Amino acid sequence: MWNQDVVNNPIPWSTGTWTPTIGGAGGQSGQVYSAQLGTYVKIGELVFVSYQLGLSTLGTITGDVQLKGLPFAASAALLQYTGAHYFADLTTSVASVSGHTNLGSTVVNLQYAPAAGATDVSNFVQGDLANTTGFIGGFCYRATA
Repeated sequence: MWNQDVVNNPIPWSTGTWTPTIGGAGGQSGQVYSAQLGTYVKIGELVFVSYQLGLSTLGTITGDVQLKGLPFAASAALLQYTGAHYFADLTTSVASVSGHTNLGSTVVNLQYAPAAGATDVSNFVQGDLANTTGFIGGFCYRATA
């Protein structure tokens, strides 16, 4: 049985593309990409994103490494975990890559669990990346509207 409110007031949805970038909390310059693809599906405030990002020139990244350019600003009410991301060509020995959204922004702080059995995650910095580093991921988050 259909909920009458859903029939009378359908939830708005949209699809599209976005351009993911790698940068730093303190800024970035000189990045050149070998792959830079992103798609999204937005249903109400829930956004499903997928992306593929590959570097051919690392450039300069200042501060913690971030995935930038989400298609919609994340909720300002809570940090949201982005789950596992595929990774390639890192300079640090890593067991897994994850992240969390920045409150009210289009940025994800990228973090990793070291391969050596550490008990906590660390934030990526420029020294953890190489000219050919790549990330692939998909996750959902709640947008501000």
